Amino acid sequence: MIWPLLLDVVVAALLVVTIIYAARLNNRLAVLRDDRDRLRELIGGLQNATRQAEDAVRALKLGAAESGQDLQEKMDRCQAMRADLAFLLDRGDKAADRLEASVRLPPREAKRALDEPPPPRAPISEEPGRSRLSQLLRQASASDTGPSPSAPSAAPSEPPAPVPKSRSERDLLRALGTRR
Repeated sequence: MIWPLLLDVVVAALLVVTIIYAARLNNRLAVLRDDRDRLRELIGGLQNATRQAEDAVRALKLGAAESGQDLQEKMDRCQAMRADLAFLLDRGDKAADRLEASVRLPPREAKRALDEPPPPRAPISEEPGRSRLSQLLRQASASDTGPSPSAPSAAPSEPPAPVPKSRSERDLLRALGTRR
């Protein structure tokens, strides 16, 4: 009789252990179900965030395309203005060359120099970024104050510059004098 009682006690102990294990397993399954619901919510939020990010990227692309078109239009306008300014600068340089020639030549030769187109000249590369007119004005003021180290010295037998007779020549010399 002892054996059946002992066997009943062992079975009862195993049943208690099984019940405890089943209770723990039930708790873990409940946590897993809760986590699954949270995971669904998280996936839904991630999908919304992804949709919003895609919409924002599309809007950025559209904005960048519009900005690129605006920038290209401005670049085209600037290139046209650059060409116009280069043309005007070249004409101003030619006019400055003719005025310089008219100031330094006798009146007969000055009239001929003003009527004739100037000979082609080599580009000035000594001072990049400065216009020919500003370089000529600087050269004229340097020659009035004395020889500069970069400019060749004038021969002492050279005759002095003729006295200007026209009003524009006097105005130009006066402007050069006030520049010093």
